[in-house]
Amino acid sequence: MTTPLPMAQRLGSCEPARCGSACCQFIVVEVNPIYLRQPDLASWVRLHRLELLEHAGRTLVRIPMACSALATDGRCTLYGMPERPAICQDFPMTPASLLGVESVCTYTFARQT
Repeated sequence: MTTPLPMAQRLGSCEPARCGSACCQFIVVEVNPIYLRQPDLASWVRLHRLELLEHAGRTLVRIPMACSALATDGRCTLYGMPERPAICQDFPMTPASLLGVESVCTYTFARQT
């Protein structure tokens, strides 16, 4: 059973010219912690160019997978259109969403009490 994460408020705004649409280049999903404990599974993950991460007691895998709606300059071709998924507008929803892009993403989080 996982413990709920403390609530955090997203601060900032999206500036794709600064980050190069870094968030649209991968996805992060939670996986079973066994991937960290079993060397064979960890090796399989690395051979598939995936990255295992631990964050707030959770085991995550970062999967490089660029969005198919990105133009060659990194801009979203669906921006402002109804076909653009709401999750794109809502990114980042949690501090874990910033893993791997925290140095270029213009969003931050402040803990809510």
